Formats: sequence, structure tokens, C-alpha cells
Amino acid sequence: MALQASGTIKYSQIIAEFGTPNNGGLGEFRLGGGENVGSLSNVPLDVGVPVTGQIKFSDFYSKRLNQIVDLHSIGNNTVRQDAKDRWNNGNVHIVGSSRTGKTQPPDTIDDRVIINVNKTIGSAQGTQTHCALKTGTWDSGTALVIEIGASGKLYGAGGGGGNGGSANNGKGGDGGTGSSALGIQYACTVNNLGVIQSGYGGGGGGGGRSQTTGGGKKSPAVNNGAPGGGGGGGAGLPAGTAGICPDNAFGGGTNGDDGGAGTLSGQAQGGAGGNYGGDGGDSSPVNNSATKGDDGEVDNSTGGHGIGGSNGYAIITNQGSAPSITGGGSFTGRTITSTNPT
Repeated sequence: MALQASGTIKYSQIIAEFGTPNNGGLGEFRLGGGENVGSLSNVPLDVGVPVTGQIKFSDFYSKRLNQIVDLHSIGNNTVRQDAKDRWNNGNVHIVGSSRTGKTQPPDTIDDRVIINVNKTIGSAQGTQTHCALKTGTWDSGTALVIEIGASGKLYGAGGGGGNGGSANNGKGGDGGTGSSALGIQYACTVNNLGVIQSGYGGGGGGGGRSQTTGGGKKSPAVNNGAPGGGGGGGAGLPAGTAGICPDNAFGGGTNGDDGGAGTLSGQAQGGAGGNYGGDGGDSSPVNNSATKGDDGEVDNSTGGHGIGGSNGYAIITNQGSAPSITGGGSFTGRTITSTNPT
């Protein structure tokens, strides 16, 4: 439990919260200038507790145990992390424990929990609400902070480009949906020194088209068909795959091109359709306002074009308002509130 905000604080109360210093003195709680954990430097016992100079009992008013969840030593390019699961599995550092021997408590009630991200984490394709990192839900009174270090990067996954329609008036495939970067399931603040980027939707496939030429007295009727171009893959981690143009032109038709494969942070072009088919749509531009990839073109096809895939979100939160975000890191994409991350 956090210490009281006024009145007399006893030494026994301080050690009950933070553990007993190895050398028994209050000065040990300065932590020798603060701890270095993950991307965090000179971390104090709690915000406002001195790491140098004089330390006194009143410095401990309203102070609480700090627990740092380790998302800084995992491998790069992992996917779909859950901070509460990491805590449940003991991937946590108790601030001050090297001087007090304090171990992980059974809950986080009234504690400060700092989720420290300093690796690249991707999401999964398939739905907008899939997130690279979810906070998980925490015990009542937990003060939750997300610290994204300079090497911390959260990416939604990109949607695949839709395949082009077949030459025989085939409909172009729809582009895949992008997923999301950060899923918030408990009220928190965010300090971003790294990257938060949504996943972006793939472009729709172009429609295929067939038509008959000739058929007059001097020229026999010829059936011709050309496929639609593939849609571009959406940006993200993993990036969306390229839409394929089927090589099934016939008669005087020509084959078209596949779409471009998605990249981490760039827009991929749709492939050109055959001479009768429609072009594939580009994947979504990578910015804060785009909502979807481009639709494929019909080009007078009776098959129809594919629809561009919807973009994911930089942040999905089940709270009624967006979190406070500080830091000078990169933030690309939209935020949606009152929505459950998955």
C-alpha cells in the first residue's frame, strides 16, 4: 500500500513497503544515484525520492513500490506481447531490490507499474483489434506507466494486397485489414521515445475482363480476356503480402502485374491490369488520417474490383479517452477509444 500523504511516517512503514536496506540506513533508499533498468536511467525508489543528497522521512509521503515489467530484453521482432502476462511469469524488476532484497509481491495494488519497451514488437494480421502490445488488466489502484525507449518500436501488421480477378470477368479480391500497435486495457500514461505505428490496409485487386472482338463477315469472332492487377501490400510488421495477378489471359488479352509487397513503413503500389483488366489498388498511405487502402479498378469489368483493406490503429483503448502521451517519439496512425484490444 502507498504510504500516507501527511503525518508521522515510521521507519517500519517504509521498510514494509520497500524492504529492509542491507545496511539498515535510510540513505540506502537513494539507490546510489538511482538504478539503470532497460532503457531507463537513474530510476529512483519512487518519483520524488532523492537519489543524491539529503533524504528524510517526509520524502516518503505518498510513495509506493515500483515494479518494472521487462519488455526490454526480449528478442527483436517478436509479436503479440501482453505486459500482464509478462508480470505473471515473473519478468519484472522491483526497484531497490538489489539493496533491500524485496521480491515480487503477489499483486500490484497501489503500486507503480512501469512497462518498459525497448525492442521491436509486431502484431498479427486478420483483424484491426489485434495489437503488438497489450497492457493487460491490473489490480485496483495500480499507477500504470508505459515507457517506450529509443529502441522500442510497436507496429501493427499490414494487410495483404487483394489478388487480381481472373481474365474471365473475375472479381478482384479485397485487400487485407491492417492491425494495431498498442492496446490499452487499463488507464495509463505513455512516454514514447521510440515508435508507435498502426498497420495499414492492402489495396484491392483489379477486376478481370473478357470481351469478344470481330464476328463480322470478314473476321471471325475472337474471345479475349485479361486479368486484373494485384493490390499493394500494407505497411506494418509483418508487412502485407503482394496481391497476385493471375496469368490466365486468353485471345488477344495480356497478363498484368502483381502488386508491390508491403514494407515496414511505406506505401506499396498496385500492379497494372492486363490490357482489358483493371489495375490493382495501392496500399494505404502511411499517415495519421488515412483509413484504408485504395480500391482496385474495374475497367468496365463485369467481375468488379476488390475493396481496399481498412487500416488498424496506433492505439486502441478500452478507456473513454485517449491516454496522455509525452516524449518525442514517432506516432503514426489513428487512436480509437471505448474499444477492447485483442
